[in-house]
Amino acid sequence: MPKLLLISYDLKGPLSIYEGFFSELREKADLWWHHLDSTWLIRSERDPKYWASILRPHMQPSDNLLVMEIACQAYFGWLPAEAWDWLKENNIKTTPYLTPHQPRNEYQVS
Repeated sequence: MPKLLLISYDLKGPLSIYEGFFSELREKADLWWHHLDSTWLIRSERDPKYWASILRPHMQPSDNLLVMEIACQAYFGWLPAEAWDWLKENNIKTTPYLTPHQPRNEYQVS
């Protein structure tokens, strides 16, 4: 069954040396979302250990990585509309709502 995974990292070197890292994410995830600089959401049949093991070889020793499975019960934030659209379209949470004073790109779901 597909899992929703959060992948977050601190890459200390120039981004040009991490092409393999980003290629793994883009090519091996069933679906992916990347609207924050060092955070990806991916949908995958694979577990966090698998993802950490394929990403780590593309990292420097001083870099940091967190891969975790998430069960989305609520979210809130300020993102571009296409980021929220991806979350809705991929059934991350199907009922985002807006309060009257919120702009379109601000959602709160609980």
